[in-house]
Amino acid sequence: MKNCNCILLTLITATTLLLFIPISAYSSEKTEQWELIDDGRGQANVTLIQAQDGTITSDGNWVYNYQGASVSGSYANAPMTISGSSISINATGTATNPSAPAGYNTSPYTLSINGTVFNGQGDGSFTITFQAIGWPNKITGIWGGKRISGSGITAETVKIKAMPWLLLLLK
Repeated sequence: MKNCNCILLTLITATTLLLFIPISAYSSEKTEQWELIDDGRGQANVTLIQAQDGTITSDGNWVYNYQGASVSGSYANAPMTISGSSISINATGTATNPSAPAGYNTSPYTLSINGTVFNGQGDGSFTITFQAIGWPNKITGIWGGKRISGSGITAETVKIKAMPWLLLLLK
């Protein structure tokens, strides 16, 4: 009977300890998918990724209509900062303009996205700086966006449901 009590106590202790481990300890990372639009001239699909250690990066792709040409680019693992509702992404990649003359249809670029996001909505500004000869020095614009899926990375209102007994204590 003594061995049985020890096993039962061990099971109860292990179960109790599991109850106090945060749910986030079981997930490997959080993601959010965002769609950003710039006055009908361009759009971007942006994925925010928060690793277990708290670092946040972004993967994305964009298309922009520049002087009748459809210029596009993609990036991966771009550093990102979030402070309250403010966001900042700084990405690099290679842009493509299929209608440009041969030898001039790609350019390295740097993309900077800044703005505020809250409750699945956001707005801000962006700058795309190109390095290749024959490309514009930079394109700037204003974006509006919405979260398509995911949660837990960007700021949002937290709704707290009070327990009925808690309401009694507050009276």
